[in-house]
Amino acid sequence: MSTETQSETGTILVTLYATRGGKKEKITTSAKTWGELKGEVSSAGFDVKKLHATESITKSNLVNDQALIPQQNFTLFLTPKETKSGSRDASTMAYADVKKAVKADIDANPDHAKAHYGNYTQLSSAKMKELYSSYISPVLTEQPATNVADVVEAVKESKTTAVVEKTNLNRVENIEQELADILANTKTEAVRERVAVVIDEVSGLKAEILEDGDGELASLIAETPAGPTEAEIAAEEARKAAEKEAAEKRAQEEARVKADKEESDRLAKEAKEMGL
Repeated sequence: MSTETQSETGTILVTLYATRGGKKEKITTSAKTWGELKGEVSSAGFDVKKLHATESITKSNLVNDQALIPQQNFTLFLTPKETKSGSRDASTMAYADVKKAVKADIDANPDHAKAHYGNYTQLSSAKMKELYSSYISPVLTEQPATNVADVVEAVKESKTTAVVEKTNLNRVENIEQELADILANTKTEAVRERVAVVIDEVSGLKAEILEDGDGELASLIAETPAGPTEAEIAAEEARKAAEKEAAEKRAQEEARVKADKEESDRLAKEAKEMGL
């Protein structure tokens, strides 16, 4: 753990760790007392009214608002106070209801909940109730980003062919829309440049169709065998770029999850050694 002090940086890093449920957050603060800090702990998603707080440097319990907190990076262990009637208690729940509730936890927060429950379908009724009662759901801070690959795939599925019963103007307008969707949903510069060129070509074709009255060109295109259009080629390039980007993100996320688990295991061990 870093021993960097507040006087050197103006703020300190505090790792918040719930000993029951394993929820973990990190905050930076310039607080000097427990009274100043606990509002930030609450904002991070922890109900301080139901939790005891113990700091890791001197192993002191923080109760009084005037209690001084360490002025260096530290871990704040949060342990539940005695539960009151009406809290999350599965002791009187039927096995089927507990199992359904556990599944809801896992559906809502897959990685976090699976780490807590393990293979819940193999648990005894008593153990499942114990884990359900102790689970603390993490606070969601952001919504998942749009998956570019899914958008591109949807564009491909809606592609037009040379034999559908539409005028050439319809076809060109559909292709224009597909290209616009691809351009809006890919960040890969090479693909964006290629799509922009194709859009210019399609705009020229549209102008010719409008000038030609959609007659002679309509017959010519209808007789042409269906094959990959410029829009389809651009969509395929965008799909490959999106797959590469997604693979890189998965690798980064796997590394983050591994590091997070290692830290959680270390904190759980430290809390156990402190008797929390």
